[in-house]
Amino acid sequence: MLNQTRTANTSRSKSAHPLLVQLLSESMTQDHFSANNGKRTQLYRRSQHLFRMGDAVKDLYVIQAGAVKTYTISESGDQQIIDFYLVGDVVGFDAMANGISQTTAQALDTTSVVAIRFDDLFKHGVLDDNGKRALLCRLSALRQREQELVFQLANKPAMQRFAWFISRLSHQCEEQGFSGHEFTIPMSRTDMANYLGLAVETVCRVISKLREQQVIDVERRQVHILDAEKLDHLILEAANETLH
Repeated sequence: MLNQTRTANTSRSKSAHPLLVQLLSESMTQDHFSANNGKRTQLYRRSQHLFRMGDAVKDLYVIQAGAVKTYTISESGDQQIIDFYLVGDVVGFDAMANGISQTTAQALDTTSVVAIRFDDLFKHGVLDDNGKRALLCRLSALRQREQELVFQLANKPAMQRFAWFISRLSHQCEEQGFSGHEFTIPMSRTDMANYLGLAVETVCRVISKLREQQVIDVERRQVHILDAEKLDHLILEAANETLH
């Protein structure tokens, strides 16, 4: 799971929002809100599934600890990772339209979630106004993330895709009050490669090159950002090249 080291303030933090998981938790733990009123805390072991593609899903899952990946399976049996969800993220939005999940959700580590019934989301007393705003804010952020990924896959070479991904994880850590410079990634290199549309060997070469340039250091799944400005420059440089 992500490194739990707190940071009081960081130069790279771009989020002015309060901790979404804390805000949701506070709005869901008032005296009038009980387990019989739609909220359930659930624990999943590593590799355990929250739900599978095609399942009837009635809940949103707010991640309190750990990490989850969502993926689809093609007709040929290949897995395509859709996204990774960390502390503060919400899983299950895709099932709200018709109650059927379009993806499979799997825990990458021991993961604690709060499950909230779709039907209970906007009932009086289940979520206060702050909680509802936090939930909608997270939905908007996830949509923006999907759009950024499409842009990365369509326009960027391997180095920039990976730099964008590490930068995204860093910002997510900072948003939740953790260190954005040193953190543990819960996903394997195989999963990262799948998500970014790259070969595993390419991801390994990119990591080696970023180490040589002293941009990041990676030891197993522990990431240390050595030069945040260089990392951001890689992403900005690719964006400028795309515009010309």
